[in-house]
Amino acid sequence: MTKVNEFLDEKIVIKELSNGAKCYIIEKKGFTYATAYVTFGIGSADTSFLVNGVKTEYPCGIAHFLEHKLFEDESINVFERFAENGADVNAFTNFTNTTYYYNCSGNFYKNLKQLLSVVQTPYFTADNVEKEKGIITQEINMYKDDPFWRGYLDILEIMYKNNPIRYDIAGTVQSISKITEAMLYECYRQFYSPRNMALICVGDIDPEKIFEIAENDLKPRLNRIQKVYKEEPREVLKRENTAKMGLPRPLYNIGFKDGDLSGGAARRICANKMLIDLLAGESSPLYERLYEAGLIDQTYSIEYTGALFFGYFLISGFSCAPREVRDAVLNEYKNLQKSGFSQTDFQRIKTKHLGKLRRSFNDLDNIAQIQSDFFTKNSDIFEIADAYEKITLDDIHENLKNLSDETNSLSIVT
Repeated sequence: MTKVNEFLDEKIVIKELSNGAKCYIIEKKGFTYATAYVTFGIGSADTSFLVNGVKTEYPCGIAHFLEHKLFEDESINVFERFAENGADVNAFTNFTNTTYYYNCSGNFYKNLKQLLSVVQTPYFTADNVEKEKGIITQEINMYKDDPFWRGYLDILEIMYKNNPIRYDIAGTVQSISKITEAMLYECYRQFYSPRNMALICVGDIDPEKIFEIAENDLKPRLNRIQKVYKEEPREVLKRENTAKMGLPRPLYNIGFKDGDLSGGAARRICANKMLIDLLAGESSPLYERLYEAGLIDQTYSIEYTGALFFGYFLISGFSCAPREVRDAVLNEYKNLQKSGFSQTDFQRIKTKHLGKLRRSFNDLDNIAQIQSDFFTKNSDIFEIADAYEKITLDDIHENLKNLSDETNSLSIVT
């Protein structure tokens, strides 16, 4: 299937292979480099699921642990092999997926075969698993010294009661100590199947050649997995938390907990990105008042993050009076729930987000990352453009109703 978006002036070729893998190919004629992403639908939040009706639970951090170990090979140095073919290879894990990718300016198809081989040849031993525990423990402890990461983890931990996104993507020192060689192989067999995978390629490439390689090189495996998430209450677990790290000024994270996005992820995410921009973006009256009062500075940032089973708004930065910033935000959303946004401001923000999306198609990695993320939302990158175009001011006002004091938390790091 080929989808064309006139606004973006782009096309995407989508195909589901006989082995179950979904392929998304975006051709960028004339680009000198290309990128390929292999994404599996297992993230740090996937620790509890049913396999053929039997419940299984894994320690927090196992998805990230798998990502680390999959680049290990009994006979070759994987990184050196990609470097010999002129490619940079890496991987990342987030709440919803694990992704392996490379960039190159030559040998694209040779590197593609190499990447598909890497993700299908796990090599775990008792010794290399124990060694990795030490490496990941150092990583976890290193991030504890990062106030931005500490504040981010704190806000999620106090907003959510049951949702596993309240835990560090890497897990904890205690949780990763429970991971075994057998557990990694079991988790790998369940989740690292073509039926739980997307192949995303962007560049001056041949879709048919990519389909042929993926069809021939990916081994089909049957798996019947149902992810299990505990029911999450609407209200936050805790309204406020303070952590001490000896900072010269407090670092704040103001969070609003949103619901799940199972009713239509693309439109809900796009509308909420516009909502946080209208409410607290740099062109908003709230931002102007906070800046003129000296309550915020250039570290100020806003974001909305959503998936099928969670969503949240964040406003972050340094401030000498974080509670005053929080109170101003609470007052602003309440006033806007009564008065609403203007059609002029709505149209301006919509144009801004559509323009930003269109510009993003000049960055091949950004295209692949967005598609990788939306694969686990049962969507594709063109649906984002369609969603922005269809969003109305009524959609924004409807989502604005979801903001409330009971869904708000404040994390402060001092």
